[in-house]
Amino acid sequence: MLRLEIGDLAVNHVKKIFRQCSTRFPFVFDGLHANEFGEFNESSLVANIRGNLYEEYRDAFEYLLTQEKDLMVSILDKKIVGGIEAGLKRIEQRQQSRDQV
Repeated sequence: MLRLEIGDLAVNHVKKIFRQCSTRFPFVFDGLHANEFGEFNESSLVANIRGNLYEEYRDAFEYLLTQEKDLMVSILDKKIVGGIEAGLKRIEQRQQSRDQV
């Protein structure tokens, strides 16, 4: 979405966020690279978390999401942001229901 709105500048902003996350949570994000859609390789991410026995990985993901939301809110139209936030909320609810099983 950001790429559609601001073009290649989005890539630089997202890379900056990833660097901040890697510095703050190296046991989770260090050495990972995002693809063109901003996604991490799942097996590499899981290997980092398990290999480092890092139990606070949820804090790392929350920090990453907060940084991305802040960037998104600063750039995108409020209507678009509302739709994205609603989608994120549905994902969080699904994950919470899975965790309870």
